[in-house]
Amino acid sequence: DLLSASLSENPPAFTHELGVFREGFNAELDRLRKLRAEGRGWIVKFEKEQREATSIPSLKVKFNNVLGYFIEVTKTHLSKVPEHYIRRQTTTNAERFVTDALKSHEQELNSAEQNQRDLELRLFQELSESLRSYTIDLRRLSTNLCCLDVVSALSQTSDQEGFVRPQLDASRDLEINDGYHPVVSKLLEGKFVPNSLQLAQNGSALAIVTGPNMGGKSTFLRQAALIVIMAQIGCFVPARQARIGLVDKIFARIGASDDLAEGDSTFMVEMREVSHIISNASGRSLLLVDEVGRGTATTDGIAIAQALLEWLATKLKARTLFATHFHELTELSEEFPIITNLSVGAVDQDGEVLFTHEICKGAASRSYGIEVARLAGLPGGLLERARELLLSHISDFPVLESARNRSSSQQLSFFDQHSPAALPDDYQALKEISKALAEFDCDNSTPLEAMNFLNALCLKIREFGG
Repeated sequence: DLLSASLSENPPAFTHELGVFREGFNAELDRLRKLRAEGRGWIVKFEKEQREATSIPSLKVKFNNVLGYFIEVTKTHLSKVPEHYIRRQTTTNAERFVTDALKSHEQELNSAEQNQRDLELRLFQELSESLRSYTIDLRRLSTNLCCLDVVSALSQTSDQEGFVRPQLDASRDLEINDGYHPVVSKLLEGKFVPNSLQLAQNGSALAIVTGPNMGGKSTFLRQAALIVIMAQIGCFVPARQARIGLVDKIFARIGASDDLAEGDSTFMVEMREVSHIISNASGRSLLLVDEVGRGTATTDGIAIAQALLEWLATKLKARTLFATHFHELTELSEEFPIITNLSVGAVDQDGEVLFTHEICKGAASRSYGIEVARLAGLPGGLLERARELLLSHISDFPVLESARNRSSSQQLSFFDQHSPAALPDDYQALKEISKALAEFDCDNSTPLEAMNFLNALCLKIREFGG
């Protein structure tokens, strides 16, 4: 009853702001409020009187924090200004004045405002002191109201958005059918493409996600984490169906940034984040790893990425989404049953590459980097040169070394140490032709480019006696 009788309907957030208490709670406070209200009315009346007395229709009484209240007269009417006006400031188009009456009234207003502020602060302190004995009860009530607020908000949102009740269990599985990002889907207004995810404790718990930039890999990783978090805080989730084995921690190595204050490069920051994951994750954790190794040379980057994947597959065995543009890493699924491949779809439509944003089983054949560069507006000549360089270097990419084919010393080796010349001629020819075919951009190539590419392949085949 005391709080209801004292505090206003919408009190300010801070006690130094006016309007904390209701009218009628304190007689002196009401008097000061009335004085301030009448004071503002006096200003309006004063302005009207000065216009009539000076015959200056544009005369205005204004206020700012520097001058306080002042009379502003445009320069076209300066000849009509009375002698008792005291000049305070000159602007480009006007002069500003005060009078003794205006200054006196301003002092009264300021005094009333400060008195009201001091009185409200004192009354608030007295009210707080009178409630001190109820502190424990009020804190308990506040906590309960906070919980009720959160639960009701989650319930309302779940109902409005059509979220579903997830199934939580003690397994280490993660099964999401037609899941979607709760925020991005709202921004896209019905254009968001739902995707499914299955990570199984006794099956494929580690998914390598490949595909083009702008295809939705990072969003797919984030939505999986958000669905897990929402489920474990008691909220329904954005999916058609979800079964979630309890997760103890979520680790995310996403994005690229340096640390100028510490002098750390983007790659150093990335490696520290990976180190943190390795040191703190458990088999019940959920790991989101996006583009590990891209901050250094390609060969070093693939080496680190493969080593990390092998460590996750053999040591930690936690549920992991591992997004990468190192397509060579997808071959690890043949060696480690725990690893599966997922990819982001893309289709050709009237010569244009369109990203479907669908997550499909299997590895992507390419990253469509040149197509993304075209969408970003890079010049045609630059893109054409990039295609030429891609074809000329297509057989120079590193080859993964199987974990089972290491030397007897068990020294960590990530790449095939045999030179291309040491391989049988027919194998080398097949490898180069296969890579060239896999990387050739059929969707965005002209007929002439396609014919030139086919002619180059024919020459290579004849070269090896084909």
